[in-house]
Amino acid sequence: MASWLRRNLLLVLTIGSVLTGIGLGFIMRSFNLTPQSIVLVSFPGEMLMHMLKLMILPLIISSLISGKH
Repeated sequence: MASWLRRNLLLVLTIGSVLTGIGLGFIMRSFNLTPQSIVLVSFPGEMLMHMLKLMILPLIISSLISGKH
């Protein structure tokens, strides 16, 4: 069991993170959150999405430049 966990640690952590996020999402829906607290909770996710969008264009351009036929 320990060797399987060591080989598949990334998979286990990813599935655990997804389940934790889903659980927290359902728990947070039951609270009456103010618009300001919703903005504060969603801020890290918004920053991550903006950083990913900024990375896409340089990755596409560099792969087109370095691509060989």
